[in-house]
Amino acid sequence: MQYTRRKMLVQTSAALTLLTTRPGARAQGVNTPEGKLVYGFSSGSIASLMGDMLLEHLRQSNVANLRMTYMPGNSSRLAHETGKRANPDGRSLLLASSTSITLFSQIYGKRLNYEVKDFTPIAPLYAFTRMLVVGTCVPASVKTVDDYMKWVQLNPTQSNVGISAIGSGSHFAVMQLAQSRDTVLRPVTYRGTGGAMKDLVTGNLPAAIILADQNTQHLESGQIRVLAVTSTGRWPTWPDVPTLKELGVPECAFSEWHGVLGPLGMDPAKVQSLNMGIRRALRQDNMVTAARRVGLSLLDMDTAQFSELIAKDAEQWRRVFGVTHFHGLE
Repeated sequence: MQYTRRKMLVQTSAALTLLTTRPGARAQGVNTPEGKLVYGFSSGSIASLMGDMLLEHLRQSNVANLRMTYMPGNSSRLAHETGKRANPDGRSLLLASSTSITLFSQIYGKRLNYEVKDFTPIAPLYAFTRMLVVGTCVPASVKTVDDYMKWVQLNPTQSNVGISAIGSGSHFAVMQLAQSRDTVLRPVTYRGTGGAMKDLVTGNLPAAIILADQNTQHLESGQIRVLAVTSTGRWPTWPDVPTLKELGVPECAFSEWHGVLGPLGMDPAKVQSLNMGIRRALRQDNMVTAARRVGLSLLDMDTAQFSELIAKDAEQWRRVFGVTHFHGLE
C-alpha cells in the first residue's frame, strides 16, 4: 500500500508526540544547555519531521540536546552562513541539503558567502530522488520518456516542465533531458510542489520534475504518471521506473540528501560522538518506518565516507554545469 504524503506527515507527527511525551523520554541530557540544529526552510516538511525525531533520539541517548531552528531565506543560504559562523562547540549545527553544499558554489559564484571547506561533515541522514511525471493533458498513449519527447516535438506549445527553482537539481535534469533529445523544454518554476501538482491534474502543466515523496494519491489514481527517476540506480520504492541514465541521459544520475554539518574547528571526539549517535538514531524503528513511507533512503556513513560523498557530488555538479553551459546566477 502506498502512503500519501499527508498521511505520512500526520502519522509521523503522532509518533513523535508519543515519543516525546512518554514518561522519562527527556530524562537524559536534561541539564545539558540546549543548542540548535539550523534548517534553511520553514517547518512542516519531511526534513523538519525527520529532524525532530533525530534530535529526540540524540537527547534520549545523551549525545546532544538540540532543537530544530528554522531560518528560511535566500534559498537556505542564510542558514548556511549562520552555520559557518557558529561556535565550534557542537551546540549549533546545520541541517543542510546536498545542492546547497555541492551545487550552489557553481550557481551563485561570488555571491555565495560560504564554501564546502567552511564546514565539518558530521553525518548524512537520508537520500531522496526526483521523478519526471506527466499530467492529464498528456495523452495516455505516452508511456515512456521517448514517447513524451516525441509528443513535445509534435506539440511544441506543450513544452513547459515544472521545476522547483532555477539552478536546482530539477532544473538541471530538464536541461540535460532536452539536450539529450535535441528538443526544447521550457522550465517553469513553482514555489512549492502543490501548485505544480494542481496544474498537472487540471491539465495546465504537461510535465514536472518533482520529489518522489510528493502527492502519491495522484500517482495511484493515474492522473499523474511517472516516466523516470533521476537517481543513479532504480529507486527502491519505484523499482519498475527506469532512470534517466538508463534512457540515455548519462549525467542526469543523481540523488540528493540532507545531512548534518558543523562549523570548522570542532573537536574530533565531539564529531565522532555525534556521527555515531546519528547513525544509531537512524536505525530506530520510527525513523526507518517514516523514511520508508515517503521513499527516503537512510544513509549510514562515517565522517570520512560523508566527506567523500560531498566531494563526489561537488565534482559531478561541476561536470553537469559545464555540459549544460549554465551561466549561473551572479
